[in-house]
Amino acid sequence: MNSEERASAIFELRGELLKKGLTLQAFARKEGFDIRTVFAVIQRYWGTGENPPRGIIAQAILERLRAYVEHPEPPSEQEECENQPVSLVENGPYC
Repeated sequence: MNSEERASAIFELRGELLKKGLTLQAFARKEGFDIRTVFAVIQRYWGTGENPPRGIIAQAILERLRAYVEHPEPPSEQEECENQPVSLVENGPYC
């Protein structure tokens, strides 16, 4: 894969994250990764077709990025609360 195709794949990734309301920095913070590590993993592995990395953190970053790109919008907190059983606590459901 040449550098233009890799750059295009990275721009597509950023676009998919933006559709979900996240920048790369916001993704890193939300998932608990160091921002520099996320950038390095994306530059090295995203869109290259290389074998997956051996490092646990790099694998986790790529798996979570793929989950954001490949899956539809995660349910909102309100939808998650509606799907949970109602608590028997006096004040109602935890949500």
